[in-house]
Amino acid sequence: MQLLVQYIEHMKPDDALLYGLRRKPLINKQMNYVINKVCEHLGWIKVEYKNPEDRGQTKGKRKRKGEKLVHKTEKHFTPHGLRYTLSTLFHEMGVSDDAIRFLLGHSRYELGALQHYILSDAKYIKEIRAAQVIIETLFETAMELESNYNITLNLEEIYDEIPNVFRNQLKNKNYINLFKEHLVKYAFTALQQKILKESGNNYSDYFTFKAPELYNQIVMAQQGYFAHAPIPYQQTHGMNPMPYDLTHSVPLYPPTHIHMGK
Repeated sequence: MQLLVQYIEHMKPDDALLYGLRRKPLINKQMNYVINKVCEHLGWIKVEYKNPEDRGQTKGKRKRKGEKLVHKTEKHFTPHGLRYTLSTLFHEMGVSDDAIRFLLGHSRYELGALQHYILSDAKYIKEIRAAQVIIETLFETAMELESNYNITLNLEEIYDEIPNVFRNQLKNKNYINLFKEHLVKYAFTALQQKILKESGNNYSDYFTFKAPELYNQIVMAQQGYFAHAPIPYQQTHGMNPMPYDLTHSVPLYPPTHIHMGK
């Protein structure tokens, strides 16, 4: 306690007592502000002002809004909670521990003096970007399907395949387009199975989400993914069972599209 008292002796009210990003209080304050604004935009924080003193007489920045009241909902999250959540998601996805430490601003103690000689962080940045775009695409697609088509993705089932998605994304940056396409088709396949079940037709209710594979990366041009063959579960004629994860699936990138010279 005595050390704590000495530590805060010359501090001002606005000084940060705890540092989350390697003693960078300004960055922490900026992160707090951004997180609060995101929660406010989503409606997870409601800000009200009580009894304004000037009653609208003053305009611009000098306008007094009165006492600020902040109401936090159950969905509200803190910057510290966000760091915990992202670290856990990335770790389970397969992001290396060093890349997560880099993201959090932590030192790489296991490298010892070697860390002073390694000046390139491109490897960690590549991993973080791959994980970031996967999480963003998954949640964005889920929100689009739910808001526009009232279809809810089984995120728990999809998340089991995320490590495979992450490995493929590291191999090809355009893989994310194929991943989103499969998410949409998986969602509508689930809806189709639900309709068949309710109508009393024969159906197979066993299908799971499987991460699409990279068969022929040459076909995945730099400008984006191009589909060359129909997905097996699109073939619905005859009302045959349609398992999503067929044992003998048709390759998404058939080798016939590779021109072999003499």
